[in-house]
Amino acid sequence: MCDLAVMVDNALPKASKARALQNAAFSVMPNQSHKEPKHWRNRAAEMRTLAEEMDDAETQAAMLKLAGEYEKLAARAEMQPIGKPIE
Repeated sequence: MCDLAVMVDNALPKASKARALQNAAFSVMPNQSHKEPKHWRNRAAEMRTLAEEMDDAETQAAMLKLAGEYEKLAARAEMQPIGKPIE
């Protein structure tokens, strides 16, 4: 497991871990939601919510950075013509 994954795993309460695992399992299922900006904005919002629950500043900063990356993916999805994969 990468360092960030270990930090998150150690920092999340059980309910948040279960929610994160459920979302991760859903995100690998084949669908087209990853092409929609709303999908990435929702993930960014969830990451910010989880970051608020963190007591460790380093973990919180890493999660907020990931939220920013999700926002970038949303912006890229908005720029893609319909039917064209995100590059």
